[in-house]
Amino acid sequence: GGHDHALPLLRALDETTKQNTLIISFDAHCDTRVDDHKHSGTPFRDFDRESKNKFHLFQVGIHEFANSRDTLSKLENNSEEILFTKDIRDYKSPLDFVDKVFESCPFTINEDTNLFISIDCDALSSSVMSAVSAVNHDGIEPKLLLEWIEVLKDFPCKRKVLGIYEYNPVFEDLSQK
Repeated sequence: GGHDHALPLLRALDETTKQNTLIISFDAHCDTRVDDHKHSGTPFRDFDRESKNKFHLFQVGIHEFANSRDTLSKLENNSEEILFTKDIRDYKSPLDFVDKVFESCPFTINEDTNLFISIDCDALSSSVMSAVSAVNHDGIEPKLLLEWIEVLKDFPCKRKVLGIYEYNPVFEDLSQK
């Protein structure tokens, strides 16, 4: 489904655990659009408006040209860090990425922290993922994404959620990459 499916999961974590949440979203687009209607482009801004506990949003693989100024505006109640696609090459190892996540988070990441990892398939390079509605000419290479997921799964958090979004079989081709 679309990224709008992330919002009910985040609500459930927020209400049932009453703990801070670290959200790491791999996507070409910030899903923090400013809009009166909830949809796949607004879940993190919507969650910012209604969460009872603190969260930190780390958005990875974002294209500057694919996001409006409003979308890139700061959240009102929680913190956020954006790692643009052009800056991904600065991270020589997955541990450099993890260091950045820990540095940017304003609260301590520990076993009580909820970890929510979201992979929007349009974050991946179109050479391997063409079955999305917005094909990414300069996306994250799957090998790098898998390396990052490997280190994220070792975070000290007891509750970890991984969601994969925006795969669209209507756009799949015969190669079924």
